[in-house]
Amino acid sequence: METSRECPRGFNRAVIGSTLLLYILLVLYVWLSPNGLNILLARDDSPAIELYSAERLTVLALIPGFLSGFYACYRYRKKLPIPLWCWVFIWSLVCFYFAGEEESWGQWYFRWGTADYMAAINKQGETNLHNVSPWLNQTPRALIELFIIATGFLVPLWRALGNKGPIIRRGLLSTWENWIYAPTSLLPAGFLVLVSKLAYLLPQPSEAIMGVAEMRQLLNVWFLISNGEFVEMAIAWFMMWYMLSYLVRFRHSGRLELSPDLINP
Repeated sequence: METSRECPRGFNRAVIGSTLLLYILLVLYVWLSPNGLNILLARDDSPAIELYSAERLTVLALIPGFLSGFYACYRYRKKLPIPLWCWVFIWSLVCFYFAGEEESWGQWYFRWGTADYMAAINKQGETNLHNVSPWLNQTPRALIELFIIATGFLVPLWRALGNKGPIIRRGLLSTWENWIYAPTSLLPAGFLVLVSKLAYLLPQPSEAIMGVAEMRQLLNVWFLISNGEFVEMAIAWFMMWYMLSYLVRFRHSGRLELSPDLINP
């Protein structure tokens, strides 16, 4: 079923256009503004943080992500096969957890203190779980990054190059693969996750390069793209459109009188 993996043209244009516009604006901001890099990478406890800082943009992107996912699960609860319903519901929970953890479940908005037992095990003294153990932070994030690079960049790239046939030819996943992969229009968002993650893993520029005044703007762009907060924002931006795509795809797929089509996409 072609519409199971593709979205209407208007949605595709919105995804590609907004993704390119967002990152062009961010790069121009750090290139032209003397304090732009500090503002974009400011943390919640910094007086420099703004609504358009990467940490805040991460949460703002995740909110429509999990809301659209939960709504899709509710709206089409009687029409979706259980495996597909569970898939969308689980990713909605992931976005909700990601957003809550990013803002320490409201601690930075409501300014409550951290409970003693949490402060004792949290390396930053915050009300969250991802600073308690790598198993609640680096491990799940690495899995999500691998998922995005595989299904949000490599597979859409494969599709964009004209390869329309199935990748998985046997087994349970072969039935659902078109619903798991991101639409081709998410290719730019998946690419930006890949680029920012690679930049994050590369060594930082040497002191000799950092001392060259003519390189200041270029280095600012590099420091933005290679920063962990920017990587998280890129992930959140992809997840927002990925979850919105389910709501659009379900609505677009024959008005979902489609249980037979879903079972045999």
